[in-house]
Amino acid sequence: MKTTLPLIILLFLCVSAFGQAKFEKGYYITVEGDSIQGYIKNEDWNRNPENIEFKSSSENNSSQMLPLKQVQRFGFEDGDKYETFAVDVDVSPTNLNELVTNASPTIVRDTVMLRVLVKGTLNLFGYTDKSSKTHFYVSKGGEEPRELLYQRVKRNNNDKVGYLTLDLYKGLLSYYLSDCESVQSRVQKVEFKQSQLAALVAAYNACVNPGAVATEPEKEIGKLKLGVIGGFTALNYSFKSGSSSFNNLVNSDFNGQGVTAGLAVNYTLPRAHGKWAIANELMLKPYVAKGHYESSTETSDTEFKLLYLGLNSMVRYAFTTGAFRPFVSVGLANNLMLSDNSRQQRETSRYGTVRQYDEKPLDEVRKYEQAILLGAGVFTDKYAAEARLEKGNGFSFYTALESSKTTLTLQLTYFLR
Repeated sequence: MKTTLPLIILLFLCVSAFGQAKFEKGYYITVEGDSIQGYIKNEDWNRNPENIEFKSSSENNSSQMLPLKQVQRFGFEDGDKYETFAVDVDVSPTNLNELVTNASPTIVRDTVMLRVLVKGTLNLFGYTDKSSKTHFYVSKGGEEPRELLYQRVKRNNNDKVGYLTLDLYKGLLSYYLSDCESVQSRVQKVEFKQSQLAALVAAYNACVNPGAVATEPEKEIGKLKLGVIGGFTALNYSFKSGSSSFNNLVNSDFNGQGVTAGLAVNYTLPRAHGKWAIANELMLKPYVAKGHYESSTETSDTEFKLLYLGLNSMVRYAFTTGAFRPFVSVGLANNLMLSDNSRQQRETSRYGTVRQYDEKPLDEVRKYEQAILLGAGVFTDKYAAEARLEKGNGFSFYTALESSKTTLTLQLTYFLR
């Protein structure tokens, strides 16, 4: 059980290393203005690219890496388009623990590739930097794009600390939309989200130039799948204690098996070709493990028979994007004990007196268990097969007795849609 999962993960890592690069038909414009047709590796970037990998034809096995300074803009035949600009970038922190009291925006000058979100009389661009901070830019005609600023600030009021968000972007939008009053009136209700900003800019372009065809990206939404789960589990309970009172548990090897069942919700995140997903599962986890103990004065047979309701929450990463997609997952399980029907039959012999007991192994048990989840498996459109290791803190309530639980589950998920 200790080596099976790492071997599976290593196997999938090796398989992914031999995957074919995903090159798609596209073009790029050099800084001199030359248009070059060919194939570009489409990374479906979460963070805006700093270079592109290009090859002249689909049959060509060699490619070249083109840095920002060589590319004015590039795009795919049926997909994203990017343009390179030297712009002012707000690098102010967004995490609350990094904010400074009454700080002004921190602006730096940088050359970046901006993703085209809306193209028309007013252009809208998107930029996600290395720290995953989201930026939006607008421009008219051939002018330099200007950032729509959205800032968090820290404020001190006597002995209290508060945080504010400053919607500075609304002022710049009002300025740009001033020649279309019906659209300008919507600015104060627009949130700092790509979908709402793109809709506003598209509406403005239609207002000032009704006959023009504006480009707008497809809405970025993830894919939600519901599924049912069945699985087979092998498990082991182990105990540690500095007290001889628990020798019959510490010196027993508790192993067992069982079946699990539940419901799954798998949400595939947009971009990155759908390689990242968030999975949540509601599982019934029956655990049955038996152990035997013998000493010169005592013999015991213990059966732990526990039923848990578990909520598994995981992040999954798929190595490929085809019909057969190896993946790994990591997450946490929160298990609530629904029932405990554990029993222990014990016989002691001391000074010629034999006593027999039929009782609970422990007077009190902890009802809530936390566990770490590690898994590896394969996705298809309808199924997910996975081997998963779960390592939890067990059910011991006593400070003098530490328990741990390890399970290896082979499970199959069938997605309803």
